[in-house]
Amino acid sequence: MLRRLIAVTAATAGLSAAAAIVLATPALAKGPSQASIIGPGLARPIVLSGNGEPGEQGPLAVLAGQTGLFDALFGAGAIAPTPTMNQLRTPPPAAVLGPRYTVIYTVPGVTPQPGEQFGQIRQDLYPGAVGGPVIYTPPGQNGFSQPLQVTGWLRASPQLARTLARLGVRLPPATPAAPRT
Repeated sequence: MLRRLIAVTAATAGLSAAAAIVLATPALAKGPSQASIIGPGLARPIVLSGNGEPGEQGPLAVLAGQTGLFDALFGAGAIAPTPTMNQLRTPPPAAVLGPRYTVIYTVPGVTPQPGEQFGQIRQDLYPGAVGGPVIYTPPGQNGFSQPLQVTGWLRASPQLARTLARLGVRLPPATPAAPRT
């Protein structure tokens, strides 16, 4: 009888631990439920909704990955696969940035500002920057109950410009590549 009680207790503890691990994993993989892009040449915002979880193939998840949103929320390289982003040591001169577009992600679980139901993360996108797209994630924003892990200026992959063009952002003609900083 004692053996059976020990076996049942051990099995229950094991199942509880397994359930906690399985249920906690999705909390780490939270992505945006919506993105809104505004900027020059857009008559109205471009709005993407759906499943923006890391690793998904939909437009929202792809945009979030290419803008470094997951690195900002979880830290560089915490969610794989993410495109390689290069942190810029100094802000690029305004003359080489080109037009600015702003994307505002709605991310359930991110600490909301007073009066908001869901938290939002803002990034400025410069898809026509000399040398390739540049992203600025302003510091002072909160992720999941803590400040964003990666903020500041990042050099994005050329894929970001192509993604934005597919979404309806009119890009200036290609500019020559500049050395990476």
